[in-house]
Amino acid sequence: MMFRLVTPMTNPPASAKNSRPDTLTRCLGGLLGLAIGFAAEWFAIQRGVDIAIAVAAGMSLGVARGSARRSMPWAIGMAIAAPLALLLTVWWFRAFRSDPSLLYFLANVTELPGSVLFSTGAAVAVGAWFGGGRNRRR
Repeated sequence: MMFRLVTPMTNPPASAKNSRPDTLTRCLGGLLGLAIGFAAEWFAIQRGVDIAIAVAAGMSLGVARGSARRSMPWAIGMAIAAPLALLLTVWWFRAFRSDPSLLYFLANVTELPGSVLFSTGAAVAVGAWFGGGRNRRR
């Protein structure tokens, strides 16, 4: 009887066809997605709707589109960056009237509406899931 060594599924090794580093394309995709999400939030605010999660989703999807393979460090980084981008966008459009400074806003985040707090939590999940990228077949 012949036995084979079975290895667990891991990221595929970089081959000759897939050897380009994708850091630049991930960054550019994230910046483009961030800009699109910010514009979508601006248009929504003009119509009286708040879709702050669009900023985090746009940035995460842009990073995913620019990726060539999955990356756990990128997933963790996007799980941190997505809610920060969301909170900065909410501060930009809806700073507190008593003190519009960023430090006051961040110190009093708990006074935000529940929908914004829920969106911030969802931004962590969206950033981690999509920000990690995906393995592409070439």
